[in-house]
Amino acid sequence: MKNKLLLIVILILTVVLVLSSCSAPEQTPPAEEPEPEVQEEVSESEEEPEEVAAEPVELAPVSSSLTQDGKWLTVINETYANPSGLNESPALRFNEIPGAGFYAIYMIDVSASNWVHWIARNVTVTELAQGAVLDDSDYVGPYPPSGIHTYEIHIYALAVEPVEYPGTVNGTLSSIEEVESALDSVGGGTGNILASAVLSGTVEAGGAIVE
Repeated sequence: MKNKLLLIVILILTVVLVLSSCSAPEQTPPAEEPEPEVQEEVSESEEEPEEVAAEPVELAPVSSSLTQDGKWLTVINETYANPSGLNESPALRFNEIPGAGFYAIYMIDVSASNWVHWIARNVTVTELAQGAVLDDSDYVGPYPPSGIHTYEIHIYALAVEPVEYPGTVNGTLSSIEEVESALDSVGGGTGNILASAVLSGTVEAGGAIVE
């Protein structure tokens, strides 16, 4: 009898457990929240660099034939000048300009209506010794008749050979702008002069010899 009661109790407990497990609601896992979109920030270093316009290159000539106080050495004077010289063209040295195929040199007496003393055409070197012999150059040294005259050397860096070199040695120019307009013109347009510079010095008629 006791065994039967024990079996009945076990059966009842089993039924209760089965029923309770069936009646419990199923637990669903929580829905996964979508991850927020992260916008990639572009650092300043990753930004495309802005194009910077190239700075123009300046022509910087120097001359050992010109003293620090702005006087041309007497040796560049014409042989019949007072004081007389050796008629040697001034020494020149200047930096090379990118894109320049030729250089042009003019020396004028601005105290005498732009009297031309030197025209060097289609120069291909950037250093000229005093009295240098060039392929296409005409030079007549200073010979001021009186007083102190100012002589300017104009140097031009040219992209290509110009059509014309205005003026003649021992003659006057209407203006230096006349020269620059001709040198800058090419192929019906402008822009042939890439850079330019001027050296200026004085010669005194009857003055002391400058060495």
